[in-house]
Amino acid sequence: MSRTTTTITKTIRAHHTPQRPNKDHGQTLIELCVCLVIVATLAVAAAPNMHRWHQRHHHDRHFLPLQNTLQFARQQAVLLNSSITVCPLNAQNHCHANWHDPISVFEDRNRNRQREPDDTLLQQIPKAPHDSLRHYWRDAIVFDNKGFAGFTNGTLSHCFQQNNTYSATVITISRLGRMRIHREYQQNQPAKNTQGNDIPCN
Repeated sequence: MSRTTTTITKTIRAHHTPQRPNKDHGQTLIELCVCLVIVATLAVAAAPNMHRWHQRHHHDRHFLPLQNTLQFARQQAVLLNSSITVCPLNAQNHCHANWHDPISVFEDRNRNRQREPDDTLLQQIPKAPHDSLRHYWRDAIVFDNKGFAGFTNGTLSHCFQQNNTYSATVITISRLGRMRIHREYQQNQPAKNTQGNDIPCN
């Protein structure tokens, strides 16, 4: 067979050979629908966890400054060898029991729970947001020069409520000034402290 005949034969075969379908043409409509169903299912399953994460993040953003302020106050009492008072102040600069108000940390040498002209203001944190509540059954926390809280010990709570979800953190302050933190997250019922009592949230 001549070279010309061979070339013609190959050309004819090339024209009459059926082309294989291209497998890289992309996804079909059914495959796309399956993917969308899977994504939607995962989104629905993750929604409660995302809501919980968002709420805890919002809560911690306002609670952590309070926790840091108490630790700072105790450290300053030891460093300055003086009494440090932590409390909300009224218009007359007296401590009062509405812990939702701005909280001040000041040197209180005579321990009278009043910020006088010669008492140094060390730190202050702003008022709690409208959707949360800070609660303490005393009007002040006073650390002595050893960092002890004495008879101003107690339980300070910070609660955030959104719809029927409660997120709360409790700081238990011992007479020695040591702090223990307890976190609670509840659905459809108030959060509770370590003794099983409801944490004030409204």
